[in-house]
Amino acid sequence: MESPLWETVILKSPYNGVSIPYMVGKYYSNGRVQDLQTADCIRIVLEDIVNTAQPNNEAAIFLCDSYVPYIPMIQLLRNNRSVDKLEKIITNNPHIKNSKGQIAIYLQADWAEKCSLEYLVQFFWNMYGEHIKQKHFSVQATTALQPDNTYHLWGNYTDKE
Repeated sequence: MESPLWETVILKSPYNGVSIPYMVGKYYSNGRVQDLQTADCIRIVLEDIVNTAQPNNEAAIFLCDSYVPYIPMIQLLRNNRSVDKLEKIITNNPHIKNSKGQIAIYLQADWAEKCSLEYLVQFFWNMYGEHIKQKHFSVQATTALQPDNTYHLWGNYTDKE
């Protein structure tokens, strides 16, 4: 059985995860997302994760501390985490379940109010919609403060995120 696109993208990444815009960019280049002008592009990605994540191979959306302010990254929950850390996350973190009642996505510990797919889609669209509309799917850290008060630049899609 072929792995879902989101899982393949994360496994091929040199990092522990990828940003929401990057994942949307992969779905766009793959033809699975066609409209970048509405939040539906994010919904398609998140729904695919929810519908294809398997028990013991769940996704996680946690903040990546490589950027200031931190950027939410889609990760595989069980990659590079100790048994103790996994147990703590599974026990304490908010999550989103699929239609079978299985947990598909674990969320940042302080995101209890974001545990609906609809809320997450709107949250990420508000955060990244303008970048996605411009096909700015990739991010780079910078030492210079940017106009949006961050230390990162969004730009054209690159395989290096």
